[in-house]
Amino acid sequence: MTAPDPQPTSFLTLERGTPVVDRFGDPVGEIHRVLIFDGGGFDGVIVRTPAGRRFVDAPEVRRIAGGAVTLGITVADVATPGADGPRMYGVPVARIGRTEVTEADRDEAVECLKRAYVRDDLTTDDLGDRVAVVHLAETLEALDEAVTGLNS
Repeated sequence: MTAPDPQPTSFLTLERGTPVVDRFGDPVGEIHRVLIFDGGGFDGVIVRTPAGRRFVDAPEVRRIAGGAVTLGITVADVATPGADGPRMYGVPVARIGRTEVTEADRDEAVECLKRAYVRDDLTTDDLGDRVAVVHLAETLEALDEAVTGLNS
């Protein structure tokens, strides 16, 4: 399997079926549809996930690159909405605007660190130091610091 092209691209060239990953590089699903405002601006995407289709608002799309879209939210944030949650375009809305860390977030960050360690991107000491940061993190931004510089 070839790695996705890291070059940034535009929402205008984003294709259906493009893989979507969360802020820690964990697979979320794939692009079902790109949503564009009447004036031409990027509104967000509808992602096909194992939990069903989810609307992800434009501010939660962190990076669009050739072969992958990276979200600023976690897998749990995308999967959480239920049938009774808010809807946009008839699709449940992914949970957004959250800053506090959950145990699921910590677990995802540790998994990301373990993948980097197996790829030899981290030494044993680096892994231990970063896992300690993960366990002390109280915000998602603090978790981001623990995984900064790693290729998911």
